[in-house]
Amino acid sequence: MTRESFVVEHDSSVKETIATTPVGSSVKDKGKGRKMKSSVKAHLPLIILGVVFIGVLIGLIVVGVLLGQERKKVEDLQNTMNGHAAVNATTQSPGGGTGPGGTSVTGTQFLGINLNGVLTNQIDPINYELFLKIHLPNLKSITLHVRHEVPADSKTGHILRFAKDKVTVTKKAERTAVVVDSLEYLTSDLVVINLASTLVVNAEYVLKIEFDGFIAQDNQGLYLSQYMKDGHLRNLIVSQFQAFKARRAFPCFDEPGYRSTFTTTLQYPKRFGMTRTNEDVDPRSPSSEVNANGLLWTKTVYKTSARMPVYLNAFLVSDANDFKFHEPIVMAQNYSTSFPAFRVNTIGNAELVAGPNNRRDGRFAAEQGRDMIQALTQWFEQPYTISKLDQAGVPDFSAGAMENWGLVMYREASLLYQPQVSTADQKRGIAAIIGQELAHMIFGNLLTCQWWSDTWLNEGFARFMQYELMYRTKPRWNLKPMFTYWVVREAMSQDAFTTTHALSDPSVETIADIERMFSTITYAKGASILHMIKGLMQETPFFNALKQYVKVNADIPTRPELLMTELDKVYNSASDKLSERLSKWIYQKGYPVVTVSRNYDSTNPNDISYTQKRFLLPVAPGSSAPVLNETDTWDVPLTLISGAIKDDLQAALQAANLPCWVSSASGEFNSKSFPIVVSLFSPKTNRGAGTDQTYNFIIANVQQFGFYRVNYDISNWNRIIRALGAYTSGSRTTIRTKKLITHNRADQLGTGNQYEIPLRLINIYLTKEQSYGPLASAMDNLRYIDQMLRGTPNYPQFAAYMQNLAGQLYKKSMWETNWKDSWTTADQESESSYGNIMFNTLVIETACFYGVSDCLTEADTRFAAWVARGKDRAFTADENLVQTKNLVLCYGMREGKPSYWKFMKELLVVPGTITSSKLSLLRGMACSRDESQLHEVLMAAIDPHIVRSQDENAVFGYLNKFNEAHVLTWEFVQREWSNPLLTNRANVVATFGSSLKTKWRIDQLKALFERAKGGKDAKDIPEGATFVRAIERAEINRLWVEKHGGNIAALVAQLTPGTDITPTA
Repeated sequence: MTRESFVVEHDSSVKETIATTPVGSSVKDKGKGRKMKSSVKAHLPLIILGVVFIGVLIGLIVVGVLLGQERKKVEDLQNTMNGHAAVNATTQSPGGGTGPGGTSVTGTQFLGINLNGVLTNQIDPINYELFLKIHLPNLKSITLHVRHEVPADSKTGHILRFAKDKVTVTKKAERTAVVVDSLEYLTSDLVVINLASTLVVNAEYVLKIEFDGFIAQDNQGLYLSQYMKDGHLRNLIVSQFQAFKARRAFPCFDEPGYRSTFTTTLQYPKRFGMTRTNEDVDPRSPSSEVNANGLLWTKTVYKTSARMPVYLNAFLVSDANDFKFHEPIVMAQNYSTSFPAFRVNTIGNAELVAGPNNRRDGRFAAEQGRDMIQALTQWFEQPYTISKLDQAGVPDFSAGAMENWGLVMYREASLLYQPQVSTADQKRGIAAIIGQELAHMIFGNLLTCQWWSDTWLNEGFARFMQYELMYRTKPRWNLKPMFTYWVVREAMSQDAFTTTHALSDPSVETIADIERMFSTITYAKGASILHMIKGLMQETPFFNALKQYVKVNADIPTRPELLMTELDKVYNSASDKLSERLSKWIYQKGYPVVTVSRNYDSTNPNDISYTQKRFLLPVAPGSSAPVLNETDTWDVPLTLISGAIKDDLQAALQAANLPCWVSSASGEFNSKSFPIVVSLFSPKTNRGAGTDQTYNFIIANVQQFGFYRVNYDISNWNRIIRALGAYTSGSRTTIRTKKLITHNRADQLGTGNQYEIPLRLINIYLTKEQSYGPLASAMDNLRYIDQMLRGTPNYPQFAAYMQNLAGQLYKKSMWETNWKDSWTTADQESESSYGNIMFNTLVIETACFYGVSDCLTEADTRFAAWVARGKDRAFTADENLVQTKNLVLCYGMREGKPSYWKFMKELLVVPGTITSSKLSLLRGMACSRDESQLHEVLMAAIDPHIVRSQDENAVFGYLNKFNEAHVLTWEFVQREWSNPLLTNRANVVATFGSSLKTKWRIDQLKALFERAKGGKDAKDIPEGATFVRAIERAEINRLWVEKHGGNIAALVAQLTPGTDITPTA
């Protein structure tokens, strides 16, 4: 996964086949790959049905829905669903829960159940038979099932409703009934079915439940999405079950360690002819029509699915005329003689994927899906066993995308690509999201983490593989150098806070814990650690180990030790076990900064010394941040290379991938102790600190395979700066500047003048840079300084320096870069220019932002030309505008005429304007300098008729670009905090509250926090934790400005881009 209202009549049921296992025995569960031991006596006759977490969770969700609907001033809308479900399962010995519960739980214990909601292993679900009847009447009223419908003495608020007489348990072999004694809602959303007699060990039983469910409007569970068609509001039913929302649709064993097959039947109004689930329609049971209560229904039975966790179930029900397929691509057997054939489809808005004027926006997704799934299955020698691969783009999808097996869901804008309208970066982004979701077909679907404590085995692998798949399917895009910038730096940024978490966290138990694991750490750090392992092992051995890991553990829940076992078998070291070296990277929070120093005294036999300590951003005084272990160390794979070597640099880089492991907090060594790299260092006669030794410097963490930062002694830094000043172009320059600038963001160094070295590095070289990655990394660091100084007396000096720097980079010809698409033959785009396009657009953005006059003039000229095209052609294909449209709209609006605003405002409300075009308009309008216009953008951001709730955060982000909009938005948030249309409050606080830096603004943030709490504790309001973090971050900002603002202003006043200054140390 790369995050309203109506009546649904559910003649729904779940029938599960289950099986028993001897109580008190120790068994190896084939399906789950783990040991389980009993903690209870055999006479306890129970079935524990995992409607896990429903009580408290649904109570909270329903309250949230009610508040949201109240805020939107809409009527209550009743979402009902009835159905039945039968589960065929086998009983197991209780205890040793799927998650961290088991026999060792804190607090009350019952049958080995952790009362936070983790199930035991005494039931093994084999197959679900789902029958769901979905009714979509006109939207005229809303009625929600909330706590007041639960008995007054009950503390649970379950929404999936079923009575005891609707629950049956039957022994499968003899078809004899087991009497249901009672239902007990043991915890917030854990129901226990008490039986009158004991279940027979190792027998299969069928559990059937008839229940009333609901269809939500919060983009979670089984929910309603809506869209306009020909001026009418249309309905669409979509599902999103990860990580714990399947229980909102039907009673189930809702944990990743349980794998079952699913046989689904849907019944729906006949006009909803586009219905999809994970599998194709079962040809043995053709769809039939049912006439009930004067309505004509269609009943469709689908083929039984593969074994999978319950959260991978997916449903899509829509009007057949509105949602259509792009022509399917059949993956014939000839792409791999041993694998079955299947189809790759793109499903979406009919006008987009198969509409008039040759709109074929689904084609790229279908072809990219084909190429990536083919590469994946051949790579790991695992067939794609489902008969189809549907990729569906839907209007409302908070998760962004979801890897449901056979029916992958995407937010519409994340799937559909329109040549000469969508930008190069949008195309790359779509390919990346498709790569992430299809990587899950193996890492997540075929191999699923046993419990959410190891979510990175799903999500970290998928993030890592999305880039590997892009390298293979789009090699001309040349994205390999971008992994460090896009992924590693993102992970390091978040992992530098005290509030981070380890990749594998055995403390995960509650809903909040699970949600916390779907984080940047899980995705980006997980991918970064895999990137590090690949660098250590080299590519071929690494993927051989992964292939074996997949082969051995397919179709069973997985754990880190299963991965480590296969890596150890392949890792080529007689003395080291890779699993031991990697343990701290997986189970310990954070990462180190390694300071490498040259010993310039030639009489010392050890010419290198080092220290390592955890890299942390500052903590505000009085912070509630957790107490840290300051002695944490890691097994650091330290690699070194010398700047003295001028020839055959690539061979040197390959040799430098063999590390020297650094485990202690400090030490020293002779560079000759490094394997192979020894020959790369200068002779000891060149170890002097004299200024004539221009090239005699060292670089550590070569190509940044290691997940750690690097610092050097000041003499080594000065040598690096001199070397950068001497270089003009070539591979040496690119590699070194990428390493140096990427490694040393402006807030990295912890001693001395923190900003002198990074700013000197950037100043002396950046105007010579020609690659996007190093430039983007440097600009990120400079943007951080900009945000800190903005609105302070020191900002004008910094802005003047940046204008000078950007002016030297900027060229008018950068506006002319095009991205030409041609579908007449395969792969004819000029895709090798991707890096150039991104480089040019970043330079234009920076130059216009800091007021380079030539840039602003060109933006205004191009904006006027765009307006002259008229409203009808505003968003038609134009290869000369596509890459720079967002820049033209922003800076044309910022520098333009009042008529420009009128033109954009009218476009915004044109019926049928697609979401991506609306967001492009609002991005430009948010650049206005006019307060009244900015206020209109703010009101549009919270107007559900203009901006979908999932996109509200994006619009507020646009308003954080310029200081005048930032100030106005913060005032708006305070004033409108109680406005029911302001729905994404936590994200607004995170964006705007965290960037405050003056005492009086921070006092405003604290006062708003008190208003939001309303006398409650912080933990009892949805935005509580966000407020706490925002206040701490704002206090850090205030201290930063006080400490560094004046020094940076004084420093940049001395700097001239392309030259250096005399070092202060």
